[in-house]
Amino acid sequence: MPAAFAALLALAAAHPKLPPYPKTLRCAALIAGSLKGRDLMSAEGRVLFDAGIFWGFASADAARVAKRSHAQFKQDERTAAATAAPQVAAKDPAALAELDACLKAVPPLKKP
Repeated sequence: MPAAFAALLALAAAHPKLPPYPKTLRCAALIAGSLKGRDLMSAEGRVLFDAGIFWGFASADAARVAKRSHAQFKQDERTAAATAAPQVAAKDPAALAELDACLKAVPPLKKP
């Protein structure tokens, strides 16, 4: 078995199933909303930034699986952000609970 194929199999086995597209969009939007005005060099800012990267890639992957065009995906992102940002800014308890669940769902990132 070629090494590249074996690496792809190992990578696929190491990652959990991709969450549904709406959840990935919501998590990406909640995290983006919570990053506004944060110090990205702080411990909390770095955690949020890493989670934002994870959910951003997850939403792009889920969009491809859902057969959303690039334009549809970008519009979905804008719509999700327009909904989530004011909820996070207002410290809406339901939105903050969702945000916490999104942060907990990010797999551990390997540090070099």
